[in-house]
Amino acid sequence: YNAEKTIRRCLESIMSSEYEEYEVVVVDDGSTDNSASILFEYANRDRRVKIINQPNSGPSIARNKGLELAEGEIIAFVDSDDYIHANMVEIMYEKMNLDGTDLVICDYCKVDQFGKSLENKNKKDIESKIVNSDEMLNLLCTEQGWHFVPAWNKLYKRKIWDKLLFPKGKLHEDEYVIHKVIKKCKSISIIGDKLYYYVQRNGSIMNTITDRNRLDGTEALLERTEFLLKYDKIEQATFCFEG
Repeated sequence: YNAEKTIRRCLESIMSSEYEEYEVVVVDDGSTDNSASILFEYANRDRRVKIINQPNSGPSIARNKGLELAEGEIIAFVDSDDYIHANMVEIMYEKMNLDGTDLVICDYCKVDQFGKSLENKNKKDIESKIVNSDEMLNLLCTEQGWHFVPAWNKLYKRKIWDKLLFPKGKLHEDEYVIHKVIKKCKSISIIGDKLYYYVQRNGSIMNTITDRNRLDGTEALLERTEFLLKYDKIEQATFCFEG
């Protein structure tokens, strides 16, 4: 939505991938700036770029529309103000095939709008390993759990999204679904490589504190708490509730 200042960098990072068998489904969520003309420029240049225009409906419905129209057996999300490492898809896809897992999660790097790293040098990086869904739910409910929540630092097998959608009209939409995604996986690969660049900018949804932002985030955590209790994960539910 209104991403004319960032969408070129985002698309160029995807399309510079050495892995070429992909499609890019771009959902223009009712932009009022120059985003649409930029998107058509890319679609005219490359047949792999497909543009969907819809009235402004928010990130959940935009993601759901992308899921509905994507034809591939592997799914990834990239937000329009972020960008990815040139080899992200290739590295994660090879890892998925090598490990035989349903989901691959990479680490990510927070950067400013100019690409300068904003990482805390004392921050503990995530450890590369293979886990089952039960172990992954445990990891989600730790101090490092925020590494695993976002929709965008992942490569999913399409079957994970069967009968699963993001909640309409909610912020923190990934907080609402990540535990459900994990539960549907037999095994998950975690890699410590920072392959996704999460751009921090003033005015973005996640950097704007509002009552709605707080309430949706709280509701998502309460729903996850109930989900964990259903599977007798008392310690994890307690951690989530205190969060």
